Amino acid sequence: MLESKTLTLDGQLRRNAEMMQILSDMIIEGAQKAGKGRGLTSFSYSEYAVRYINNHFSEKIRIQDLANRIGISRSYLVKLVKQVTGMSPQEYLIEIRMRRASDLLGRSNDPIQSIASECGYDDALAFSKVFKSKFGVNPSEYRMQHNKSCPEQTEDFD
Repeated sequence: MLESKTLTLDGQLRRNAEMMQILSDMIIEGAQKAGKGRGLTSFSYSEYAVRYINNHFSEKIRIQDLANRIGISRSYLVKLVKQVTGMSPQEYLIEIRMRRASDLLGRSNDPIQSIASECGYDDALAFSKVFKSKFGVNPSEYRMQHNKSCPEQTEDFD
């Protein structure tokens, strides 16, 4: 860098290029040190993805967007999440949503549409189909079976 002492355009461009190379090397070295210090591993990626799904399940989540957010490919994200949860990210998302739905149906009398929305489904019919495939009964039937605050329909046999 010091060899280019002349104030010509060529000398200035060489100094700038050399300075950029030095800065680039410093950034790479700092990132490597930070990565080692924080333990950035494939586990961290999957842990982040699982936490993100757990915290944002009620929102519209596209697996590709999540992979982009983390900075890895979609296929790599699927592989990592599957190693940790035994499910693909999409399957894990549905699992979390259905757990929340069964909890809400078991303890509240909120409308099915409201519960569907809270669990990330804009369409109550789509929610009901997924719920029935998971639990074997539709959300209303599940509520009747599991919700203690829901009035039971009993028949009188006098």
